[in-house]
Amino acid sequence: CIGYDKKNVIENLKKNKIKFYEKNLKSVLYNLTKNKKISFFSDLRKVKAEIYILCIGSYLINGKLNNKVFFQVLDGLIKQNFKEYDLLVMRGTVSVGFSRLVGKYIQKKTKGKLIIGKNFFLSFFPERLIQGDALNELSKIPQIVSGYTETCRNYTLRLCSKIFPNNITAESLEEAEIL
Repeated sequence: CIGYDKKNVIENLKKNKIKFYEKNLKSVLYNLTKNKKISFFSDLRKVKAEIYILCIGSYLINGKLNNKVFFQVLDGLIKQNFKEYDLLVMRGTVSVGFSRLVGKYIQKKTKGKLIIGKNFFLSFFPERLIQGDALNELSKIPQIVSGYTETCRNYTLRLCSKIFPNNITAESLEEAEIL
């Protein structure tokens, strides 16, 4: 597993410093780092994977959602890393229609070289965890899995079945975004 974030966040994670409370996270992080099961980078060019999970942080500016940071990271991912047959899973809370917009954005940015459901895959999971007990909830609360196409959803469901004990499939991205 590879984590990517801003330099100061990564430096703190490497020192096992976390700026928020999550029960048992420090010990889990320490063990994963010690056993080389997770590594952290602040340079996106060093991140090489086939599955990317982008946790979406949306900001309100003057009462409007601002996803500028998300698209900055996505642009870097498209430019540096994202390739044919990769899976992009978005996780967070978004407005209805955002995931479909992201899929079309990727197709446009790659000038049609990447086609959703054919040679790249896009999925969305809503964020349904309470900060402070997320590690516990991940094993108990069913994860809602959606995909841009049925192929995208099924690919993501195979991944989720290896990680989470309980999964529910949504019929569409929009259904998952509403939940």
